[in-house]
Amino acid sequence: MITTQCAGARPLAARESDVLRLVAAGRDNLAISAETGLSVASVTSTLRRIQTKLDTGQRAALVDRAYRTGLHPAPPLHRPDDPPALDRELLVLLRLIAAGTSPRRMEAVLHRSRNAVRVRIQRLLEVLGADNAAHAVHLGWEFGYLHPADSGTGPAITPFAGRNAAGRDGTIRDVGRRGDRG
Repeated sequence: MITTQCAGARPLAARESDVLRLVAAGRDNLAISAETGLSVASVTSTLRRIQTKLDTGQRAALVDRAYRTGLHPAPPLHRPDDPPALDRELLVLLRLIAAGTSPRRMEAVLHRSRNAVRVRIQRLLEVLGADNAAHAVHLGWEFGYLHPADSGTGPAITPFAGRNAAGRDGTIRDVGRRGDRG
């Protein structure tokens, strides 16, 4: 477990911890309400308190920051015989999602159109077997794709045009077809 706390952040209450665990499992507010017996309004209020404590409003970033700061224990590292394979762009995308990066910024970083970014996010969810972005972040921690040493942004990306190829220095460079640009 990570032991660094957010500056001035209070520990999570038991209810907050339960709600955060269910967010990480991919549940929406209605499902969290059904599982905890809380009203949807109480779930929403609890999420707002957690968001205030962790200084982020996005559910995926909330999960990552809670694990990184130690306000919620990170899942144990799960090493399946055949872990889901992420290409470099999907790994960068996972780290951008975990960092709470806006879709517009993802487009700029990945040098892809809004639709191409949506398609890649959907592919990331499929590969990981995730229900949504928050669940993908949780699974990213569980499979070891995210960990405390990450800055949360992944390798740098250098634009060219077309399909991606990893450079020797770990950057992703676009090479090839012009039609892949968005």
